[in-house]
Amino acid sequence: MHINMNPVKQEDLPKQANPEVASKKLQGSLSPDFIRKEFPGMYTNPGQPRRTLHPAEQLQNFLNEMGREFWELVEISNVGPLQMFFFKRPVQSSVPLETDRENLKKTTDDSVNQR
Repeated sequence: MHINMNPVKQEDLPKQANPEVASKKLQGSLSPDFIRKEFPGMYTNPGQPRRTLHPAEQLQNFLNEMGREFWELVEISNVGPLQMFFFKRPVQSSVPLETDRENLKKTTDDSVNQR
């Protein structure tokens, strides 16, 4: 993650999202109506520029999202002019535990026997 703490120039701010421009950029593979419908947060107020978030608010949103995904911030270190954020979270096993397998087998056997 990189957070730019330098002052932002007006020309660097995000421009108003335009579904017609986006469609042309995608060489017409998605229609402007489809883009408008699928990304309503980007195209709800035509003609008004999107509000940019202060870097502290961006960081808060990012850290909250990481927390929702069970990541824990464990350290912030300076590396030259940059700050590195280190996170950890419990390993999420894709293989069910033996007791989970037994419960799954029992549930499956019970449902087959009831038919």
